Amino acid sequence: MFALFRTGMVAQATGRQALSVAAMLSAKATSVVPSSPMTETEESETPGTAAAAAVRAAFTDMDVERGQHPVVGRAWSASELRLKSLEELHALWFVLLRERNKLNSEREAARSQVRPMAAPHRLEKTRKSMARIKRILGERSQAVESARLLLRQRADAKRELQSRIDAVREAFVAGTAPQQPSV
Repeated sequence: MFALFRTGMVAQATGRQALSVAAMLSAKATSVVPSSPMTETEESETPGTAAAAAVRAAFTDMDVERGQHPVVGRAWSASELRLKSLEELHALWFVLLRERNKLNSEREAARSQVRPMAAPHRLEKTRKSMARIKRILGERSQAVESARLLLRQRADAKRELQSRIDAVREAFVAGTAPQQPSV
């Protein structure tokens, strides 16, 4: 996980996001962690301002006025997630991962400014949705494993039946009928 600290704002990224943030930062010649917070005029004169603005733009939800709460939706239900394909669940997982990282950054920024986070229940909704995706994928994995076991059992039963048929055929060809168990 890659963390970027800039004037009290924490941005976390994974995978491709980390690479893109690292690319943006490599354009900047100065240190990632400034020794003192920069004013807006100093920041506008600093090289790499576009990169810093891009990182800040990813966290625009953090600019909620005091007393106001951002409009949020609800968590994904398991029944909705069961209807999604593997690719859709994969994409949704990374959207939720990004949202979770964004919310954790917002929580840390609020904590550093000694103020409450706006709508902290968003973290719980994101966590629940991610847990439900993992559960759905576990259900699918278990269903695939059950199907494999059933196919193995059917193949074994078919082989056993074929071996019995072959034994009866060989006995018939040899001229001796196999003895039937008495009832």
